[in-house]
Amino acid sequence: MLGLRQDQRFQSAMFYTMQELSFDFLLTKKCIDSYGYSVTILDALKQQNFKKVYLDLGSDEVNWMSPSLFIDKYSQVIDEIQRIHPDAQIYIQSIVPLKTKQKEPPIERIECYNVLLKQLCQKNQIVYLDLVSALTGSHKYLDENMIYDEYHYRTQMNQKWIDYITQHVITK
Repeated sequence: MLGLRQDQRFQSAMFYTMQELSFDFLLTKKCIDSYGYSVTILDALKQQNFKKVYLDLGSDEVNWMSPSLFIDKYSQVIDEIQRIHPDAQIYIQSIVPLKTKQKEPPIERIECYNVLLKQLCQKNQIVYLDLVSALTGSHKYLDENMIYDEYHYRTQMNQKWIDYITQHVITK
């Protein structure tokens, strides 16, 4: 998310993120400073009126979480956000394989979880952002020169990500 945060087009956006953000951390860990108090991300969401909420979750959980638990946890997060901001448009970003020679999890596992995410979005009238096809092309992995430290996008990849997101925003 750092790449988005640094782009001028997202100057007025709020970014609630942390390293290794998980479903449980989002729901329970007090990691956001709000008026001198530490609160959960969901509690921080309650303090603002958001029209759009972008979720980029699951890249760690896909390694160990069963598909049914993964969708249950994602559904719980969506339900909470919809309860807090019933009129907000939610966007879910697909899980992108960040390592070109990734062995764990296999690409087939990531594809399976992305299919489940897409189905969840359709069921809940949520926008699914297919970052895999937008950022990776036909080989489904990011080129090594587009990432550093095996996890973070380089400037050119951040630009592709930003361009894709801004082209797929629903204006209400």
